[in-house]
Amino acid sequence: MNINTALKSTIVVFLMLTGLVSKGRAQEENKISFINTFMDTLAKKLPAEKLFLQTDRGFYSQGDTLWFKGYLFGAKYLTASKKSGVVYVELIGKDNKVAKRMVLETSNGLFNGSMALDGDGLKTGYFILRCYTNWMRNWGTSSFFSKSLFFDRLVGTSKIGNSVGSTRNQTIASEKAKRDQQNTNNDIDLQFMPEGGHLVDGLAANIGFKAMAADGNAMPISGIVYNSKKQEVAKFNSAHAGMGFFDLNPVAGEDYYAVITSLATSKKYNLPHALPSGVTLRVINDLESGEIKVKINASPHVNNKSPYYLVAQSRGALCYGAILTFKDREVIADMPKSKFPSGLVRITLFDENLKPINERVTFVDHHDGLKIDLTTSTGDLHTRDSVSLRLKVTDKAGNPVEGSFSVAVTDNGLAPADTSNNILTSLLLSGDLRGQIEDPAYYLVPKPENHAALNCLLLTQGWADYKWNDFKLPPIQYPAQREFTLGGKITNFLNKGLPGTRVRLFSKQPFFVLDTVTDQQGDFVFRDLPRLDTANFILQALKKNGDTKTVNFIMPDDEPVPVSVLRAATLPMKNKTLDSSLVRALKNNVEIKNKEEEVMGGKNTLKDVLITAKRSIKGSKNLNGPGNADQVIDEKELLKAKKTPLMELLRERIIGFHEGMFPLRAGLFERQSSYMIKSHRVRFVFDGIDAEDYFRPSLSGGSFQRLIFLKGIIEQFSAEDIKGMEVMYSSRYNNIYNAKILSSHEQLTFLSPVDDRDFAYIEITTISGKGPLVNLKDGFYTYRPIVPPSSKEFYKPKYKSKDTGIKNDFRSTLYWTPNVVTNASGEATVFFFTSDRNGTFTIAAQGSNMNGLIGAGYGAFEVR
Repeated sequence: MNINTALKSTIVVFLMLTGLVSKGRAQEENKISFINTFMDTLAKKLPAEKLFLQTDRGFYSQGDTLWFKGYLFGAKYLTASKKSGVVYVELIGKDNKVAKRMVLETSNGLFNGSMALDGDGLKTGYFILRCYTNWMRNWGTSSFFSKSLFFDRLVGTSKIGNSVGSTRNQTIASEKAKRDQQNTNNDIDLQFMPEGGHLVDGLAANIGFKAMAADGNAMPISGIVYNSKKQEVAKFNSAHAGMGFFDLNPVAGEDYYAVITSLATSKKYNLPHALPSGVTLRVINDLESGEIKVKINASPHVNNKSPYYLVAQSRGALCYGAILTFKDREVIADMPKSKFPSGLVRITLFDENLKPINERVTFVDHHDGLKIDLTTSTGDLHTRDSVSLRLKVTDKAGNPVEGSFSVAVTDNGLAPADTSNNILTSLLLSGDLRGQIEDPAYYLVPKPENHAALNCLLLTQGWADYKWNDFKLPPIQYPAQREFTLGGKITNFLNKGLPGTRVRLFSKQPFFVLDTVTDQQGDFVFRDLPRLDTANFILQALKKNGDTKTVNFIMPDDEPVPVSVLRAATLPMKNKTLDSSLVRALKNNVEIKNKEEEVMGGKNTLKDVLITAKRSIKGSKNLNGPGNADQVIDEKELLKAKKTPLMELLRERIIGFHEGMFPLRAGLFERQSSYMIKSHRVRFVFDGIDAEDYFRPSLSGGSFQRLIFLKGIIEQFSAEDIKGMEVMYSSRYNNIYNAKILSSHEQLTFLSPVDDRDFAYIEITTISGKGPLVNLKDGFYTYRPIVPPSSKEFYKPKYKSKDTGIKNDFRSTLYWTPNVVTNASGEATVFFFTSDRNGTFTIAAQGSNMNGLIGAGYGAFEVR
């Protein structure tokens, strides 16, 4: 069945046991039409979006690169979103703070990128990869894509080497022990959710429950329910992941409570109270049935003549509608599953005033995801062998599908494979449910026990409050971004927009200048900017009369969306297979790091390196990560210096700091007066901004002009303006700065190990965080937005023989490509090389035709 057919078909309107007179029928049908019209208007004016990101793997170490491919859909039909063209990708550490952030543009809903994991803001343990559009912010952070990944810093306060494997094992073991200790006390969170929303006096009901341990993971339990007379009225046992349900015939005014019998705890858990009268709703969704059966019961006090309205929606579209009355106190509705696309179905019962009184979520699966067959080279595979991988993609009917796919090949011994979270589970199930879902792929397996577990999941985590907002369109706070732009507003001292003001944007690296003029409201925008890894811009505004003193810049807030309690906060550490896989991967990674160090440094293995506690600067933009420097002067030391000028601090505290000539020896290049550390010329970086971005040399300025410029900046600051300073002059720390800050010309001209030409960097973190130009002239503004970065390619070695210059090849990700496009036959072939490791390797291919069809496929091969 075509996914879109169900959504585009006309809704079904029944009269079931209504007893309605014919003159009222049109009026009641109009209310169903009103609900349908409202939902259609909502979908057109406020179309929801969905995101999915595939990563190359789920386990990373410090210094690794995280590669990802993203898919941005319109939620209704799972076609490429026409609303947004810009996405934000973030890494969130264990402290729930954004450690890294980037912005990317989409093309037909597709995008890809990478993030270097240098450890900044990330500690050993799980972190979150989060992605969203500005438009999605209107629905809150629960609509964002989020995924848990594991990160290992490979550093500590003791020697690294053979001991670090056991240290990491001890870390995981410690976390597990702590978890087990927490899980046996009275901190078990046990919640009860009546099916349909509430209990009603005298009406039998299903009550779903979910038990979570103190660590946030599911806890298997069993227990007994008692009434106020301490009489046993029900027993319960969790079926899967701490979830289950039981039947209860409640009595109004009675107090029910539960006791967990499977754990040593005396804590009582209260059940919700029963209403004296009302309506209950029960869903029967058998695995093999072609219909969803909805059973609705009313208590004797409910008016049996008033009409009620039963509707069911999926992906924001109304797929079923019915009018009913309670002539016999019970109504059974049969909803054909063919009326719904695959995914969650939200069933709601409204009263005569269109007030929602019952709601339930269930699931329909037509098993119409793409089938992705993966075939590797025939014959035995050995180390450094060439591998051909063929993809064959078809739809449910077996027809070939053209589409865009991302493929990752990973070493199971270094990066445990995660086949549970994929594009199907995310877009059809977990993306629309509240809370963490352990092993979502389990629920989509078409077996009775899995289907029963899915019912428990939707009884609990699908249980939601009513948020229909009286059929009013919600306000829009965050507009959709169709393309990446830089813009703002120019105002006068009365904060009134200044039309016709000329605005100029300067960029040093790469060098370009752009001009524009503000509109009638004083707003300006720059489009079609080049791709940059970082951006430090200077904006200049000039009114028609040339005045700059009364000009004010108002720029958008580029801060990330605040982090609340995330759904994907942790992965299930309780999974024994995952735990052992992590331990094995951690141990293997340590062994590999030792081998790499032996190659690079002779006999100096990692076990000979002593890592001591380091001083860290809060808010530092150090490219190596806060505190990773040859010398660190922290805030505690600066507080003692009080009002000491920054220049004096540099001379007194920075080892080897002085004025000198660079290069040291006369030669092909003109020698310039410079600030030096030992033989290296100093570049001052304030809050991540290179001070020399603002230096404009003149032809007649002489060799001292750079020194004079830098001196003017330095003299603006004293110790009380600064949080800390970090000095990088060794190749261990200055290489990343040379690559990021120096232009190609500077790298070719001033970097040479032959005559010791190199740079030192002093990263200065100010209290204001505004960079080097705190006293910028009127009409100028320093702006550091996040911008779409230049594209990078995954490294793919090509071995022509076994004897190569690479001594050890231990790649966790053997192969990653985000842009595999199948042809008209649904086929594509890629090639890659194996590494120096034997073992099992997992292939993960996911993607879409961006026109309603999505799918994921997995494969494996052995290297001997």
